[in-house]
Amino acid sequence: GVLDTPLVPRLALAAKDLGHSMGVLDMPVPPEPRQGPEFTGRLRDYQSRCCEKMLDNKLRRGTIWAVPRTGKTVMAAYLTSQIALFPSIFLCERIDLVQQTVRVYKEMTSGFSVGWAADGEFHPGDFLVATVQSCLQALDIKLTKNEKSWIGLEDEKPLAVEQRAALKKHLRDSLSIIVDESHHLAAPSYRQVISYIASPYW
Repeated sequence: GVLDTPLVPRLALAAKDLGHSMGVLDMPVPPEPRQGPEFTGRLRDYQSRCCEKMLDNKLRRGTIWAVPRTGKTVMAAYLTSQIALFPSIFLCERIDLVQQTVRVYKEMTSGFSVGWAADGEFHPGDFLVATVQSCLQALDIKLTKNEKSWIGLEDEKPLAVEQRAALKKHLRDSLSIIVDESHHLAAPSYRQVISYIASPYW
């Protein structure tokens, strides 16, 4: 059968519990990219080579590993403008990272709106930068103390009911997703957020 991305791991686990094996062929159906998004910044040579490798990947999925202060957010902004699938979302773990990411995107991209969700505030946009904490609020997922300590998530002000609903809809409708500090995807809370997003592009 053909399934949305979030259903595949759930079905695989259910099949395993029933004693069945299951093969998965990952073939995302590409939506039509939007015309108009542009990257107005400039990439360094190593950034350009990295982005070319990502875009050459037919599945459009991958991980950028780079040391701090090498411009990962700039590369993400370039890739977002090239993939041009909206709505999309960028997940961060800290409020200051949300602010930094929004600033880079507004300075270096055009042709789509940039919004953010963090610390009790929600500002909609085609491209949304959100803390994992805000997404957990939107999905009504509670963190355990151990997990919160392990990931190092900050306490945030609560989102209003209508803001939670709007963020939940954005998560559900997102066509592409970028995850900062992706090693935290091993955490159950991250996996619950990711599994809610049907995006074929990571």
